[in-house]
Order: sequence, then structure tokens, then C-alpha cells
Amino acid sequence: MSYDLDIEFESPVEKTEFWNFLQSRKHYFIDSDDFGYQNDQTGVYFTISTDYDVNDDEDRNYENKNEIISVICNINYCRPGFFAVEMAREITALLARFPACIDDPQMDGMGSGPYTPAGLLKGWNAGNIAAIHILSSRQDPFRYALPRATLMRCWEWNDTLDARQQRLGDAKAIPKMSSFALDEKILTAAIWVDGMPIMLPRVDYVLMARRQDDGATQIACLSWADLVPVLLQAGHAQHDGFDVSHALAADTTSALLASGQPFDPDRMCLLNADKVLDEESVSAARA
Repeated sequence: MSYDLDIEFESPVEKTEFWNFLQSRKHYFIDSDDFGYQNDQTGVYFTISTDYDVNDDEDRNYENKNEIISVICNINYCRPGFFAVEMAREITALLARFPACIDDPQMDGMGSGPYTPAGLLKGWNAGNIAAIHILSSRQDPFRYALPRATLMRCWEWNDTLDARQQRLGDAKAIPKMSSFALDEKILTAAIWVDGMPIMLPRVDYVLMARRQDDGATQIACLSWADLVPVLLQAGHAQHDGFDVSHALAADTTSALLASGQPFDPDRMCLLNADKVLDEESVSAARA
């Protein structure tokens, strides 16, 4: 089940010009005759299917498809709301570059336009809730959920991660914020390797990892409340998280690993971004 937005360009768009634009936006790839979007930091993905103006109707090879006359942008339902937020940003940029008419036939959609980011979000959210409702009536697959504000905070952190890491260089790590299941509770988490310098976001749990001499990795699960006093005592700056400006002493790292819960895959797992929905959407679907 998915949301489709039809876009018909005011004039045919050269295939190479279209692809060059997508490449300038990052996270795009070519998949056969179509284009895909995959942001590995945020976990957001969607597809752009193409309709070409072909010079030679008898030869349908990709190389002979020179101009794109329309596209269909497709994004799945039963996803967290930030999926649609990120897609709306990309579609807004696409339409600013290539003027077009739209057709949004979804429930509460924009119809024949005009396009607005808010209109896309309204239509997608309505369809998302309906899809969750339909699938929930058959089974109960949506046990992973967090408040929308929490998921948006994670998305905003991850969405700017690459740019901030580029500014900082390799001297300090910036980890992703992830969703984390612990004994059926859904929480936020970040991974910290070897006590290295890090810009640590405020999360519920930190998965602290250390590489052993034998090649194995020791992982411990530490709550934020347990971590704060240790980092403050070591003199690290606290913001909405911690700026750990220098590597932890080896004995401090060992003490933290010893005090945390050993990572147990039977009780704990990191969750893919598309598996954790907005609590508000799940509640609305079940009302």
C-alpha cells in the first residue's frame, strides 16, 4: 500500500538533465528505467518511475529514451511521518527546478493541484492512517511505535549528520540516533565505539562497544542516567547530549562496560527506521 503523486512536466525533460539534478541532491540512484532515493542516515526511501518520450517506438532500450514527459513518485504507507517530510522536501525541489502539473488522487489529496508540501503531507498522513487501520484489522504488526516528536528529533539529528561530520572531520564521531527495542519497550539509542571523542545526542540508552584483542566486540547497554555522572565527572560539556572532546581513559571505558547490561540479542535489538511508527498515527488508526 502506497502513496502515488503523478507529475507531468510542462515540457519534456532531457534524461541527462533530470539525472544530473537528482545527483546534485544526493541519495539518488538509477534502478533500470527508474530512479530511487535512499538516505542511509535517516532510513528514508521512495521511488520515481518515469514515462519517456521515445524517438523510435520500435526500440525500447533505455539508451534510446531521451526525454522524460512525466514521473510517478511513490512512497510506502505504514511508515513514520518523517518519511513523507523528507519526500516532500525532495518533491518541492524537483518542482522548483522542473515546472509541472500534478495529480494527487489519494483520499484528502491535492487533486490536480496546486502542489504544496503541506498538501502532500496531509494526503500521505490520511492514507497512512487508513493503511495502518486496514492491516491492523488483519493482524497486529505495529508493536513498534514512539511519539512523533521523538521520531522527528531523531530524524532531524540524522538528516544533518553528514554535513556536521564533514565540518568536524574524523577527529570526533557523530553517531546516528536509532530506535531500540529492550524487553518490548521501544526507546532511543546511539552507538559509542572505544570511548572515542564523540558528539553524543541525548538518548535513552547508549550501546558502548569495545574491540577486543582477539577480534571480538564487547557491547554493553548503558542508560543515559547512568552515563551522565561519569561524563560530567570527566569534565565533558553537556548540551542536549554530550560533547566528549577527548577519548575516555581506558579504565573509565572498562568501568562503564562492566556496569552496563551485556548486549543480549534475545532481549535487545536496533530497529530499522521504517519499522517504528508514530504513536499518534497508530492510535488514530485503532480509534
